[in-house]
Amino acid sequence: EKVTEPHDVRCDCENCIVYNKEDSLRHSRSRINAYKALSSPCYISLSSRDPIMTAFDLNRELKRLSRIENEFKQEYEQLAQQCQEYSAALLAETRSSKELEIILNYDSENPPVISETKEKMTLARLKLAIRYKQKKVKINFNEMK
Repeated sequence: EKVTEPHDVRCDCENCIVYNKEDSLRHSRSRINAYKALSSPCYISLSSRDPIMTAFDLNRELKRLSRIENEFKQEYEQLAQQCQEYSAALLAETRSSKELEIILNYDSENPPVISETKEKMTLARLKLAIRYKQKKVKINFNEMK
C-alpha cells in the first residue's frame, strides 16, 4: 500500500482547516510522520520508478518545510539529509562507466530511445543535482572515460 503524500502545510481545504482547529500539533506531527515514511530509502527504492529524482524532490520539499514549520525544523532537516545521502549512495553503486553515463545523462522528461549510437552527453541528472543543491552527489569523472 502506498503512503499518501500529506497536504501542503498551508493547505486550506476543509479537512486541513478542521484538523488544524482541533489539534494543530497532531496535524503537524502526522505530516512529519508521513514524510518519515515517504523519505525512507527502502520505501523510495520499492515504490519509485525514478528513485534519484524522488530523493531530489523530497529533499527539496523537506528543506522547504524545515523553513516553514520551525517546531520540526531539525526533524525535517534530518530527513532532507537522509534523502541526499540516499541519492548519493545510489550513484556510488554504479559498477561501470556505462552505468554512470546512463544515470548522469538520464532525463525523466525526455526518456532516451534505446540505441547504440554515441549521443551527446547532456549530464541532465548532474545538472539537476546542482540545481537542487545536492551537495552529497559526487561524481568520479575518471570513470567516465
